[in-house]
Order: sequence, then structure tokens, then C-alpha cells
Amino acid sequence: MHYPIKVRETDISDLYTGTSVFSSITDYLAKHFNNSNHIFILVDENTKIHCLPALQSFAPRLQNAEIIEVRSGDTSKSIESAVYIWSVLSEKNADRDSLLVNLGGGVISDLGGFAAATYKRGIAYMNIPTTLLAMTDAAIGGKTGINLNSIKNHIGVFALPKAVFIYTGFLRTLDKHHILNGIAEILKYGLILDQGLWKKMIKINIQKLVNEPFKDIIWDDLIKKTVTTKSDIAEKDFRDINERKYLNFGHTFGHAFETFSMNGSQDGLYHGHAVALGMICESYLSTLKTGLSQNDLDEITSVITSNYSLHPLSRDSYSKFFDIIKKDKKSIKGKIAFTLLKKPGNAMINQFCTQEMMEESLDFYCRLIK
Repeated sequence: MHYPIKVRETDISDLYTGTSVFSSITDYLAKHFNNSNHIFILVDENTKIHCLPALQSFAPRLQNAEIIEVRSGDTSKSIESAVYIWSVLSEKNADRDSLLVNLGGGVISDLGGFAAATYKRGIAYMNIPTTLLAMTDAAIGGKTGINLNSIKNHIGVFALPKAVFIYTGFLRTLDKHHILNGIAEILKYGLILDQGLWKKMIKINIQKLVNEPFKDIIWDDLIKKTVTTKSDIAEKDFRDINERKYLNFGHTFGHAFETFSMNGSQDGLYHGHAVALGMICESYLSTLKTGLSQNDLDEITSVITSNYSLHPLSRDSYSKFFDIIKKDKKSIKGKIAFTLLKKPGNAMINQFCTQEMMEESLDFYCRLIK
């Protein structure tokens, strides 16, 4: 299926999903990049082994592309990695007509998009997501970025990919942790805008789905729902001024959990796992601020704690935790603008909460650990 996103008359991102994605890539390259001799593919060590051979086999135009490899993991979302990519592009004489193909998960999509958008003031890039998180969220919508001093996505630009090609067969290369990583974002979409999707996810045995991800093929349907939702939002509010803020639910506390869990190493929580924990805290905030019912809070908490382990946290760590939150991009004049829930499927943006309310939400989270 093909879903064009138009932000401005001259700024369009094409999204392709389905079983014929590889032929769509070949056709797209022939139509839009037939005269370009400079095609680069950004990979990590995992996608180089598990995904690149299939891509080059079914898209012959990419067989002679230059391969740029970075290490997997969130620590690669750094200025050093961006400089490395820029250096390779420069050494290989990439010009303004060159194309960077990002083959990987959220890190590759964010990092590669940022490197392409800033090299020579912008070259074209395409995303071919290989993880569920990237397919449902990170690869779509044109938010690119890198981390700064462990602060998530602190440096970046808005720049749409020319196209996104989603091949669900790549999900077969993932372990269950990466499947759960992406499911968290699907849960988020249901909670903020699609009550029907939320109810569907409640009925699904998520653990069974994670352990037997292709016994019942539902991915195309779930990905179509999230892709359509995010595409619509990105088209209406490309620069994250209004509607796009709905997508921030769970991410303020989630980014803090993610950074806090790393503690100077690479082995912290996966992004989706951290967002799931953030949704617990921000759902509790919603009971204080926007009228989310206790029953809804209990339901959300039950779904998340049944599928995601709770990361250790104590009151002694609150100050460090809040220091991370205060540096969040969503801070406005020192206050954090949350996206909170009135009920599943109905969210409200630009909700400001006091320090006491945020502490109370962490108290609620800590009680769940015990």
C-alpha cells in the first residue's frame, strides 16, 4: 500500500507497505534516482548481516551502493557518529544529488536522517525500518536527531525522508525484547487517539504474540493503523506545534527512565520499554490533572506491568530523575508540557503539572515495584 504524506507542496514523503515492497523500492529508485551514481546505505552490524543481503538481492539498484556501518545501540546517536557519516560521504564524493538509505531501527532512522539533512545542507534520504518500533513510529514523520550528553534527541532537525518502505518480514530477525519495544508504541497510539486499537491490544495475549510473533499474522493491520495515524498527524503538524504533541504521551517520563537506566553505559532500557514505564507515570498524572478514572488507570497499569519489567527506582533517585526531565525538549519556560489522558483514546496536550504531582506519580510507580 502507498500512503503519500504532503507537508508542503514541494515536500512529500511516500510510504509503502505490503508484500511487494522490494519491487516498490526498485521502481521508486528507477523513477526518482536513476541518474544518481551516489547511493549510500547506513547499517549497523545486525542489519548488515540480517537485512542488507535481502535488500540488495531484491533491489539490484542497491547492489553497488556504498555501505556505511555504525555500531548498534543508542550510544551511536551521537555527534561522533554523525561526523563519521559526514566524513564517509565526503570522502566518497557524495553530492547534493546523492541518496542515503537508512536500513535499521530507530537509531539508524534518527541518526541517518539527521546526517542526511545536514550534509551539504541536505541530501535525500529513505528509511527502510527493520524493527517494529521503527516501522510504527521512528521511521515516519521526519523527526531526526542525536543525543547530547545523554539527553535524548537534544540536537536535530525536521526533515522528511523521500520515502519509507516497510517490509514486515524483517520482524523475523528480532528477539522478543525488540518486539515488545515496538508494541509499547502501538499501545501508546491506542491510548492517545484510537480506543478501538487499545481495546484490541487488551484482547491480544501480548506475551504469546511476543513468543510466537508469526503464528497469527497481525502485523500488517497493526502497522497500517499506526502508520496512518502518524502520517495524518505529521501532515497536519510537521513541526510539533499542536497535534503532533499527542505522540509525546509517555515520553517525558519515558526518556528520563531511558537515560536514568543507562547510568553511563549502553545497557539501559530499550526506548519502547522506557516509554511503557513512562505511560504508567503519566497515566497517574492524568488521574490528577485530566480526569482519567481509577478503573482506566488500573487497566493501563495492569497491561503494562504484565508485559514490561519495572526498573528499580527509589526516592533517593528522584532529584536525579527530575534533573533529566527538566532538560527535556518539551520544557516551556521551565515548565514541562505533558500530554495526558482523559480516557483511553482521548488525550490532551499542553498539560502542566506541579513538582508535587510528578513526585506523587513516581511514588505510585515505586509502590508497584514493591
